[in-house]
Amino acid sequence: MNQINREKLEYWQGKLKEAEAAYEDELARMDEREKLYRGDEKIMAMVENDTAQSVPYVRNICAELIESQIDSTIPLPKVTAMRKEDEWRARIIESMLLSLRDRLHPELVNDICERTVKIQGGAFYGSEWDEGEKYGIVLSSFHPKMLIPQDGVYEDIEEMEYFFLKVPQTRGYLERRYNVSLENESEEAPDIRSVEGDTAEDLVTQNIAYFRNEEGCVSRYSWVNDTELEDIDDYGARRTSKCTSCGAPEPVDEEEELNPSLIIEGEGESDKKPKKICPFCGGTSFRITKDDYETVMNPIMRSDGTVICEGARPVVHLDEENNIDTPLEGVKIPFYKPNTYPIFLQKNVSKYGSFLGDSDIDKLKSYQNAIKRLDAKIIDKLMKSGSKMTLPKNTDISTKNKEMEVIRINTPADKECIGVYTLEGDISQDVAYRERIYEEAKQAIGVTDSYLGRIDRTATSGKAKEFSAAQAAGRMESKRVMKNTLWARLYESFFKLMLAYDDAPMPIKSRDIHGNDVYQEFNRYDFLDRDEDGNYHWCDDFLFSCDPSSSLSQNREAMWQETRLNLQTGAFGNPAELDTLIYFWDKMEQLHYPGAGATKKCLEEKLEAQK
Repeated sequence: MNQINREKLEYWQGKLKEAEAAYEDELARMDEREKLYRGDEKIMAMVENDTAQSVPYVRNICAELIESQIDSTIPLPKVTAMRKEDEWRARIIESMLLSLRDRLHPELVNDICERTVKIQGGAFYGSEWDEGEKYGIVLSSFHPKMLIPQDGVYEDIEEMEYFFLKVPQTRGYLERRYNVSLENESEEAPDIRSVEGDTAEDLVTQNIAYFRNEEGCVSRYSWVNDTELEDIDDYGARRTSKCTSCGAPEPVDEEEELNPSLIIEGEGESDKKPKKICPFCGGTSFRITKDDYETVMNPIMRSDGTVICEGARPVVHLDEENNIDTPLEGVKIPFYKPNTYPIFLQKNVSKYGSFLGDSDIDKLKSYQNAIKRLDAKIIDKLMKSGSKMTLPKNTDISTKNKEMEVIRINTPADKECIGVYTLEGDISQDVAYRERIYEEAKQAIGVTDSYLGRIDRTATSGKAKEFSAAQAAGRMESKRVMKNTLWARLYESFFKLMLAYDDAPMPIKSRDIHGNDVYQEFNRYDFLDRDEDGNYHWCDDFLFSCDPSSSLSQNREAMWQETRLNLQTGAFGNPAELDTLIYFWDKMEQLHYPGAGATKKCLEEKLEAQK
């Protein structure tokens, strides 16, 4: 490694240590929260000279109240156009996002983040492009211990000049990806994987610094211990492999995956081992270069039928012998470049002066400790309870179970001294106070028995129970808003990644207003515009949000019930007419009701026979 790179490595290593030192207290609290969620047995002293230090049995109200809030649904995207003429584009984006949502299977990432958000007050999602992936976009999750923020910036990640990710990776994966040797490297931070912090033999810690360069562009630098992995300036820019002799694009073998193990140096260029031959000059050396423009030779037609680019055109000029030459010259179109960090924060509830949100565990910590202390006291009373016997002096009775055992006494008066007494500790007050603490803990979080799915004796009618559950749901509104905000930003990043890097049109499926299947394509050139001066630019000014009715729309049984109610009330027309029934079963088919398609087909055949 040359001196310049060594200085850069030492610079970012120093910045990481500074950021970790400033974030040290928060990182320590994260381990404590995880232990409480798992049912930590330790007890903090509640009174002076308190001797109880642990309890063998824990009623884990932290896990109970957090699990009651888990929302497994993924919000549906909603895209709004800023101009009327862009409505068709907004519909295409929405259909593309729905298709990506089904292909990426975000339920796995959502499940772990739902718990982490409530335990730690926040969790992080990653949205990046990887040519080696089937659908290009990679959706990932990161525990808050893995992200070290810039000290003093608490509003949002986009406000930071830099931040760090510490990611556990296998040694073999990094060696293949970055073409380096990590044989002698060990795992630097095993504690980011678990509370125990046990070191794994085949894992290392990849440190990644995301920062903005002098032009304000997002850049990325990563290393393992003292080994540099990558140095990418302007991380969002398009990069292509070109011949070092003539600049022609490297030929792509369809059966060969693109090799991502390239170290980007300086201006985004790096040599790699020759594998192919340039078809234009026969060169065997190729280099990754950053491209601001692409050269288009063929005409480009958008989905609305308009031609946005006429393609290559002849350019008249004189050659060396003063002969007129008219070679074809392609049209240069700027590549779209997303310029946002690829990491997104979902907060639990916003908290002033804190990078993460407010943790539910922090609210439940004192209640959980009090319940553990009362449990220890109750167990102690019960264990010390039992039967006691009184005997005269010098009288011995075996405690073994025997029939007709002989007890010898000295005088008749000794018989009156023989007795059995049952000693029971009164735990009624302890149990009552423990239940009171539990009720206070539920109120602190904002859940009721109806919300937990338990019998709520305070609500005596079905309407009252529904209102009680709705009240609890209303107190959770802030958490739902935070989740919807996160997914709106993720959907926007998906669109921008597709606009920047997806060269092949993506097939998507949607339905028209009549319920018929519509097959389309997401083509990034549909979002290419040209101004009056002939300059090309990309249309990306759409508003991204989440459909507030997505929870209901993803509950099939509730939608089936609503659709039946609409049929009974005549919303679809006369329920006795075949046309109405066909429309009803078409709706049920869209909601994936079993057998709805076959029923609709039979009714259509019956209607056709009548006609």
